[in-house]
Amino acid sequence: MLSASCRIARLSSPNLNMVLIVGIMLVYLMVIILGIDSNLVPTWVVSGFCQTRLWLGVIAFTLVYGSIQAQTLRVFYILKNIKVAQNKDKIKVRI
Repeated sequence: MLSASCRIARLSSPNLNMVLIVGIMLVYLMVIILGIDSNLVPTWVVSGFCQTRLWLGVIAFTLVYGSIQAQTLRVFYILKNIKVAQNKDKIKVRI
């Protein structure tokens, strides 16, 4: 396992990775609730499970998709800043 002092672990956005893992765990919990047989539990519990599944699905999708988008945006800004810095160096050389 990589420690927090490792350069690769720090560059991989550990906070966003933790958000991604929480979202994936919520998806797994939603699948478990989805697999509960409605004939084995009372009807009032089934309606609660339906609401729980819905909310878990929405929250899990938001966490997973949002963290992936944030990581993509982070990489975009890093690469954009590198290109800008390279262009500034070229301008300095021309002057």
